[in-house]
Order: sequence, then structure tokens, then C-alpha cells
Amino acid sequence: MGSFGSDTIIIVICALMCSSSSTTATMATNLNLHMNLTDDLPAAQSFVDSLISDYFKTERVLWQRIEHRADNILLQVFKSHETFFDKAMDHSGSGVLARDLIPNIETLINIGANVNSTTELGQSHLKEQTLDRQSITEYSSFALKILKDASNLFDYATNDTLWENIITHLSNCHNNGDTVQSSHQIIYDLYRDIQSGFLKSYITAQMSYMILGYYNSGENYSEQVEILRTTFQQRFSDLRQIAIRFLKKSDKTVWKCDTIVNNVFSSYTEISNFLQGFVDNEANLNSAASCAGVCSDYRKTSHFQCQSGSLCDSHFNDHEQAKCTGIIRDCQDIDDSDVNICETGEPNRRYNYIKYSDGRTAGNSKAVCHGRLRAESWIRWFVQCSNCICLCDDIKSKRTERYFSLREVVSNIVDNKIITGVMLTKQNGIIHLAIAERTLLPHGQAETTSEHSFYEPWKSSYEFFNIDDLNIEENVDFVTLTYENRSINLDMVSVPKGWLVTGVRFRVTNAGHITLDVRATQFDFITGKLKDLTSSMWVSNPQCGQTEIVLNRPSNPLNHLTNLSQINNTPNAFIKFGPTDYWNDVMQLTVPFIDTQRVEPYNPIALSGIGLYHKTIAGSGGFIGPKLIVYDFESYILDK
Repeated sequence: MGSFGSDTIIIVICALMCSSSSTTATMATNLNLHMNLTDDLPAAQSFVDSLISDYFKTERVLWQRIEHRADNILLQVFKSHETFFDKAMDHSGSGVLARDLIPNIETLINIGANVNSTTELGQSHLKEQTLDRQSITEYSSFALKILKDASNLFDYATNDTLWENIITHLSNCHNNGDTVQSSHQIIYDLYRDIQSGFLKSYITAQMSYMILGYYNSGENYSEQVEILRTTFQQRFSDLRQIAIRFLKKSDKTVWKCDTIVNNVFSSYTEISNFLQGFVDNEANLNSAASCAGVCSDYRKTSHFQCQSGSLCDSHFNDHEQAKCTGIIRDCQDIDDSDVNICETGEPNRRYNYIKYSDGRTAGNSKAVCHGRLRAESWIRWFVQCSNCICLCDDIKSKRTERYFSLREVVSNIVDNKIITGVMLTKQNGIIHLAIAERTLLPHGQAETTSEHSFYEPWKSSYEFFNIDDLNIEENVDFVTLTYENRSINLDMVSVPKGWLVTGVRFRVTNAGHITLDVRATQFDFITGKLKDLTSSMWVSNPQCGQTEIVLNRPSNPLNHLTNLSQINNTPNAFIKFGPTDYWNDVMQLTVPFIDTQRVEPYNPIALSGIGLYHKTIAGSGGFIGPKLIVYDFESYILDK
């Protein structure tokens, strides 16, 4: 066959590769990176790394056949490269979603888009399998363009600032309603996209040489091909080492920022009518109707009678909320003989504020009153019968909502379903867990659903129930918060390596704390199949509940709209549900509130853990919400 005049193209490719090779070597020296592999790391590779390894093997076989002028070799070259192009294109683009998540990566995304665009143009020539001089020259020009893009891509991808910015930016809330994504997942997705871009560049350039080698049988391109191969092997290796270094530093957690719509918090619920501020006279707090003590003497008592002139006296104040029919706790002196009480019309409050005779106000003095009470003390036998502010713990009240479901919520592992998201919800006064259930795919990925899909991945345990339903048992189906047992562990529960999260549930510890358990199931990373289903096990955090997060004079979380709540990262902590501060809110609400937003990564992915956390700002009671731990992909990036 005749020789095609392609000397200029070859010289430019060679010059570009020689220059890039030098740059790569320098970059590798400056980075001074070493990959530490341990014996317990999985032998499996990420898809793009596996594809790279497979291509290097295929490429060498094709060159041997070209040198021996094998039958139909050009068709084999076309078909082999078409397969690799299709796989590389199918497994790229996930990092493009990071455009909306990370600032200052527009250039990187655009370069990757240029590589994809050039690849698609090259593919169109490849599919036509045209063999004329013009087509081959055009394809070689594609190779030149994509190599330049690859060099630019490499320059951006090996800049530490890019990766450090990702980790820093995803460490906290920035915008109302954001999901704080895992920097680990973003780094891994970008790594896959960038490696895929390098691979497409390399495939295009190698194929260009193969076509030239086929038609220019008298020419020897081995030196240029080896430079190309060495350069890209070094690029692949450098990026793997950078990814590993920053994946080690990255955060695997996913959680939700506050969502505020029209200056109102949305997607929350609360424990209600539990340990609520309540005014009563000390004469009603003991069986002898004595006023000889002080309010603080009454740490745990009941409403024994209703003395004439006290709030509960129907002749004095005809108000149901002036009474407490449960246990009365932790009383304190109001320190005033007479106070005016502003009643509320809200079902989860008794009072809006208490106004003292000297002008002081406990609570929100600007709130609208739906009734007014006057609490007066009196003197009997030279002893003052004082009014007290106490906590009313009325477990039998129809208004109280203080229950947590203990039922497990699990994915359908028989159908290869895993958990990719978690939310908290309240139904019939009971806090439930709900999950996003999706099909596990190869390499730790999960199926996605379009915005208009009929498939709804979110589900709870069973049908919602009432605590007084037939065959519903306390401490089996649900647990009740009490004064003594009102703590919830803010723990992270992780599954072992090689396992994924397929279930979640609340459980009560021996210390009386509500805590999380997760179910773990083994899986095959390459095939994306769950395995050994009967060996699935429930996992807990044995270190949970060690350090209490104490709220300092907490107020109503809904009153803090100017700043977004920030997460408290105290490890192995717990927090007690309790009343808001007396002076801020007359101890009317139970905090923390419960964040009921759905929490799932922007790109659904396998999880290796689930936890609870507390987020707040100064003065707020804050919110409790679920936090996810995405699967650890670091060990699947193998530089070999």
C-alpha cells in the first residue's frame, strides 16, 4: 500500500509527548507521592482503572498484529477501539454534577467536555470505517487536538488547590436547602471522569498511530508509541496517587442544611408536650397543702388539690391548660407575688409569655394572647404560698408526642436492593425511620431514577401504627421518652469493609439511650451483587453515648433564620430532649427538633454507615437529623 504523508503530524505528536513526558516526570518528583497498600485492601479496581489496564493489554496485541500484517487487522483495530470508546463514554460525566457543587472548577469541566466532544467526532469516523487519505488525516488531527486538551486537563487535575477546595467547600453549609455532599464521593467521581478523559485521549492517539502504522508499512513508529505510552502511564499513575492522597483527607458524610421557605423553616417535626413549663402554687404540690417549704423542694411531685385562688381553681381561671394531670418536676420559684400569663392557641404550648409586676418578661412579649391568666400568691398563717414554675410531664395527655418506633426498616436484599438514603418522619405522634431503596450496580454504584419516574425509592417499615393499636407493645414496637430516659445517641455506625448498609433501626441501650443500629450485607464490588444474604448482620457503635452535648439556654429553633445551622462533630456524643429556656420561651417546647428532610447523595451510591447528628447555632435548640457515610473507594484505586 502507498505511504500517507503524515510526517508533520507525527513530529507534532512526538514533540507534544516529549514535552508532556518531561512535565509529568517533574510533576511526579515534586509530588513525592507513595502509595501504601496493605494486605487487607481488595484486589478489585475501579471501573476506569480496570478499563485502562485492559486497554494497555489490548493495545500491545493490536500492535503485534499490525507488525505481522494479520488478516482484517484494520477492522480489528476499529472494532476494539469502538468497544473501549463506548465503555469510556458510558462511565464518564458523573463529575459534571460537581459543577453546581464546587466553585472554580468550570475550566476543568469544560476541558473534560472538549475531550468528550472530540472523542465523539472521532467515533463517528471510526463507525464509518472510512479508509481514504482525507479521513485518516482528519482522524490524526483529532488526535492532536485531544492530546492538547489532555495536557490542559492534566495541568488542572494535578493542582493541589483543586482538591483542597473541594474538601474545604464541602465541610459545611453554604446555601439554604443544600445537601452537604461527601467530598470523598465528589473526589472519586471527578477522578473517574478525569481518568476517563485521559484514557479517551490516549485511545484516540494510539489508534491514530495504528492507522498510520498500517498504511505506512515501511515506517517504524515504535519510539513515538513508546513515548506516548510512557507519558500516559505516568499521568494515570500521578492522578491515582493524588486521588488516594486526597481521598484519605476527605469526608465521607452526607447531611442536610436547613431549608427555609418564605422565612419559615420547612421539613421539621418535634417532640411535643413533654416536660413543659407549667405554673402552679406550692400549696397544690403536696398532700398537706402546706406552704412551709420552697418551690425547689418539689423535684418530683403531683397535683394533689386545687386551692382556692390558684390557677386551677375553676372559679378563678376556667382554663384546661391551667392544670397538669401528670408528674410535676423540677420546680423553681417565680420570684414574684403576682404574674400575668399570656396563653397561646397552639396545641404544643401552654403559654407565650409570663409578665412580672416589675416589667420583666419570660418568653415572647410580642406574641398574641389567646387568653390571659393571673397567678397570685397569698399569705396564710404568716407564710407565703408562692407560685412555682415547674415541668409538667403528662404521659397520658392526648397532646403528647414522645415516641420512637423500634421497628427495623430494611431493603429487599433478595432483589439486590441497598439503602442509599435515610430520613426521619413523624406519623401518629411516633418518630419513624424511612429509607431510599435502590438496586446495587457494579463498582459500588446504585440505580438512579429520573425526576418523572414512577418508581418511588423511599419507604418506611410497615404500615404506620398508633401506640394503642391491637398487638402493639411498648419497648417492642415503640419506646416512650420519659424524664429519666430521654437521651438519644448521636453516633455513627459503620459496617465492615466489603459490606454495605441494607437496614436501619432504633434500639434502646442498657443505659436507656435511643441509639441506631444498621444492617450490613456483603457484596461483590465488580459485579455489584449482594452475597451471603443469610449472613447479613446488625451492627452498632460500642463507643456511642459517652459525651453529653449540653444545650445552653436553648430557644425555639424556628426563631433563628439569619444563619444556617452548623453541625456539631463531637464524637460518640448524646443529647437529652428537654425544654427550651425559661426566659427565652417559658420552657414550652422540647428541643432539639427533628429534621425530616430526605438525605441522599446527589448521585445515589452505596453506603458504609449511617448516623445521627445535632446541628445548631448559638442560642438555638437546634435539630437532630440523619447523616450518611458513603462507601470508601480509596482502596479500589490501585496503582499497578
